[in-house]
Amino acid sequence: MRVIAELNDSNITVATISRIIAMSPGVAIIRDDTIELGQAAADKLHLYPQNAHTRFWSELNLDRLKITSGLARHHADLAFAHIGLIHELAGKPEELVLAVPGSFSEKQLSLLAGLLEAAPFQVTSLVDTAVAAIASHPIAGHCQYVDIVLHQIVITTVEVTDRVRLITTQVLDDTGLSAVYDNCAQVIADLFIAQSRFDPLHHAETEQRLYDRLPHCLQSLTQQDETVFVIDYQQTPHQAKVKQQALAAALAGMCDKLNAVLNPDMTTVLNNRVALIPGLQTQLDGAVVLDSHAVFAGACLFPLPAADDSHVNFVTEIPLDTAAAPVRTTASTPAPSQPTASPPAATHLLIAHEAHPVTDRPLYLHLNNNSLALSDKKAATNCVFQQRQGSIQLACDAAADITINGQMVTGNHRLVCGDMIQTVAGQITAIRIKDEHEPT
Repeated sequence: MRVIAELNDSNITVATISRIIAMSPGVAIIRDDTIELGQAAADKLHLYPQNAHTRFWSELNLDRLKITSGLARHHADLAFAHIGLIHELAGKPEELVLAVPGSFSEKQLSLLAGLLEAAPFQVTSLVDTAVAAIASHPIAGHCQYVDIVLHQIVITTVEVTDRVRLITTQVLDDTGLSAVYDNCAQVIADLFIAQSRFDPLHHAETEQRLYDRLPHCLQSLTQQDETVFVIDYQQTPHQAKVKQQALAAALAGMCDKLNAVLNPDMTTVLNNRVALIPGLQTQLDGAVVLDSHAVFAGACLFPLPAADDSHVNFVTEIPLDTAAAPVRTTASTPAPSQPTASPPAATHLLIAHEAHPVTDRPLYLHLNNNSLALSDKKAATNCVFQQRQGSIQLACDAAADITINGQMVTGNHRLVCGDMIQTVAGQITAIRIKDEHEPT
């Protein structure tokens, strides 16, 4: 089965056509001659801001870092170290297809190719992210695909005939997810001050918690107009009511900047990350929003080079099945998806390399000092796991701040093998351990 890594530094994701395998944000912290990368670094980004690096992918180059160590001299060193971490998190696959955003220059692509030659795996192809995404949801004619990375918005014009073909790419600097989070954090901090007389940006610890929970907040506000944001400090909970309208007002300038460069005569297609920006979809009426798996589905559609071909192809067009004409999708018409085999039901929950079996007896999630635990004793997290009808069922409400495979969830959900459950205190992976009598 083809394994694809989407090189989006907001959260580099490795997946197959049917499931997400690993995720790791493009963040590094250099401190005391040590380097932390990915989620471990993101968890400390606002605790050690002077030691943080978040541009080593968007500004991939060989320029010396302002703060160096014996382990990293420049952005390329950090990127190579991150490649190694991602490969390890993904289970060390032997081959990868790499989806790359159109923001990468030719010079950066050449440098990336050099890093990949030294990597402990083979990259069989590089594919343009927009081309892959549109190939899984073809829209006849020309369309503009809007994606967002940490420090940029990337707009790619794609032509769809009997194939999906890259036409042009435009980059809006300083409009990425980092800017979205900074603007939203300031609004939410002001709401805390007004409603609770508490400033979460005054302490590094609570600032980190604010940023950690921002993605959950934005996801929640795509489904409702208001949410309650809670931050604990010194064993005292503080809360603020956050309205979508308040965040949309703070991001109006960014949305206007994007809207000004879009072609009104083309269909606009939004990556699911862009769709989280409050107020954007209101401005872009009729835009198509792709699901989080579109890139991976599209990256499975083109033929890989022959096994003896050592040249890494850069795929900027993908042939479509001529038996099915391209379909123009709209915001109200679901786009066609590729048929995939259903992953098997999960039997265990993996926490910190320890597998916990789940039976018909409820297991409650406990968060203690930023650590995770499961117990049959009730907890305040409003999150419970239980075996029902041959699979693990997760029940939670919005207050639990739970995401599955990057999407915020509430209510009841059936877990399948490979599902990644993210909490404010860490990650749980749903896995399957076969019974000794189960056929292989």
